[in-house]
Amino acid sequence: MKKLTLILALVGLTTFFAHAQWVKLTDNVLPIHGGTLFNNLQEYDGTLYLSHLKGVRKSTDGSHWTEISNGLSTLDVSNNVYEVLVEGDVLYAATLDGIYKSTDGGNNWTKKSNGITVGSGHVHIVARFILKHNDILFTATSSGIYYSTDEAATWILSNSDQQVRDFEEHNGALFVGSTAHSAYLYKTTDNGLTWETVDFPYAVQDILSFNGKLILGSLGLYLSDDNGLTWDARTTCFQGNGCVAMREVVGINDRLYVTFSGTILTSDEEAWEWEDIGKPYGLDGAENILPFNNKILAQGGNVWERNIEEILSVNELNANNQSASSLSNYPNPFQSSTTISITLAQAANVSIDVYNIFGQKVEQVTQQKLNAGTHNIEWHNTLSAGTYFLTLLVDGKRVNTTKCVIQ
Repeated sequence: MKKLTLILALVGLTTFFAHAQWVKLTDNVLPIHGGTLFNNLQEYDGTLYLSHLKGVRKSTDGSHWTEISNGLSTLDVSNNVYEVLVEGDVLYAATLDGIYKSTDGGNNWTKKSNGITVGSGHVHIVARFILKHNDILFTATSSGIYYSTDEAATWILSNSDQQVRDFEEHNGALFVGSTAHSAYLYKTTDNGLTWETVDFPYAVQDILSFNGKLILGSLGLYLSDDNGLTWDARTTCFQGNGCVAMREVVGINDRLYVTFSGTILTSDEEAWEWEDIGKPYGLDGAENILPFNNKILAQGGNVWERNIEEILSVNELNANNQSASSLSNYPNPFQSSTTISITLAQAANVSIDVYNIFGQKVEQVTQQKLNAGTHNIEWHNTLSAGTYFLTLLVDGKRVNTTKCVIQ
């Protein structure tokens, strides 16, 4: 097992919740059994699909919803729909009672769970996730992972993990995240015939393939650029929020968005600096985020929207304030010394600190006031060999971090 690189990030949370303009879209949606219970929100070709306690609803504007659940609500108890997969007029639903399929845009549904068996102690075949990988359907159920090569007519058991939390395609492989102690992360490169365990020590809640990186939502956020061989921790503990599980990780317009405890944060793809863009749904749990009609939709117990330009304008303002402050060092890797180069947009009080992979400050290279422009600072190393992080603070605010290796 390769050593997992744990990097406890210093996370700067810039809160502008007071200015957040989240608008609820589901005020006109009738309650289900006395209260709304929405499980998942998907978009396909300009139409939204909302999975809920009794079936599926669709909308082209997010405000007006049409029920498309004929055949899904045939049980004596609620047939909870957890997720839908949309391919034009063909829809698949992962439900409390297994897999259902529609070939007419969701107007009528037929159960398609042949081959999926009920696990011990389960009243229903609980299917929570469904996706298509290399033209093969995969679903995660209460009795394991199944695949179908005939458009859901029959299913074959592929993996016995009963605690799957997410699927994701990345560099030709299908990755699966789980909360089972036997394996938290694994992948298949042969369409589910065999599975390979990927070393990761924490329960995985969500997986994202984003700009060449594999990103995990777990007890914090973890990034890998080598298909899961090594990991960098970006947000093991959010400042002021403790160590919490990421519920959802999404990439939109070269930015990352994460949810936890009903709060949404956003960052650039390097995931060092995070901005709080609000907690729009009170006690609603954040389940899903997606872009739609130049808006960002957030789905929990209800569906909310916010203008994407409003979020980006704040991000761009923060970026512009810091864009002229750069940090690098050469040579890298190095042994006894390296030259640290920083560029400042204006005169400022500057600190350059060194952190180890556990987030502990181990040295301060310099603390002084510098004029605008480029400055070269010699760092004569006294630390042992390993990976470290140089952090640049300008007037007390961390504006840049770079990795360095001491040989």
